[in-house]
Amino acid sequence: MARRDRWRIAPGWLVEVVRPAPATPDWPRMIRTSVSTTAPILVALLAGDLAAGVVPSMGALNAAMSDQSGPYRVRLL
Repeated sequence: MARRDRWRIAPGWLVEVVRPAPATPDWPRMIRTSVSTTAPILVALLAGDLAAGVVPSMGALNAAMSDQSGPYRVRLL
């Protein structure tokens, strides 16, 4: 079977489901996450106690990963 004919094996609905869609990155959230996770480590490094910045940085990472954008009313549900 020719390589160009392989797409004909999959059903049309499957081809549509797995086709990648372009996505726009959420730049404000990405910047907020990068700053909130690196700032505690940077401050602790400048203070001379790197271990003191690891826990706040991990907490900020957990908060950033669980953050849901939208109105507060929607977040409560």
